[in-house]
Amino acid sequence: MYAIIAHSGKQYHLKPGLKFNLEKITDEVGKELKLGNVLMCQDDKLHVGTPYVEGKAVLVRVLEHGRGEKLNIIKFKRRKHHMKRQGHRQAYTRLEVLAIGDEKKLKAPKVEKKEKPKTSSDAKAKAAAKPAEVKKQPEKKAQAAKKPAAKKAEKSSTGK
Repeated sequence: MYAIIAHSGKQYHLKPGLKFNLEKITDEVGKELKLGNVLMCQDDKLHVGTPYVEGKAVLVRVLEHGRGEKLNIIKFKRRKHHMKRQGHRQAYTRLEVLAIGDEKKLKAPKVEKKEKPKTSSDAKAKAAAKPAEVKKQPEKKAQAAKKPAAKKAEKSSTGK
């Protein structure tokens, strides 16, 4: 199963599970989108559109936003003492293809979600218990450090 779609003046050959870069779109990371403009789709049969196949779409998930590698643009005219340098980094959105098929039937496959942390009161109780234990330990060390110092003072006074 595959589809060829048109987006931002370019054409993309997509299969389920494929990760690809697309011109920057403003949707949030993790959001799922349906891309229309399917030029050709092959599932059980080959569907070719004029220009688009009706009722077909591609379901994708936004993975990340980023910028591509820097392109150096140099304009140079010999013997004219003219040289111009410029750089450009193209913004992109990384997408993952989840499914291809009928626009009405497309649904994202279920993904197991991580467990959410317990209530904030439990976290506060744990955080409050830890500092109390930390405070007790320095007191013991301070007392242990004072005792040997006192014994040394007694030996030095008896030795003279």
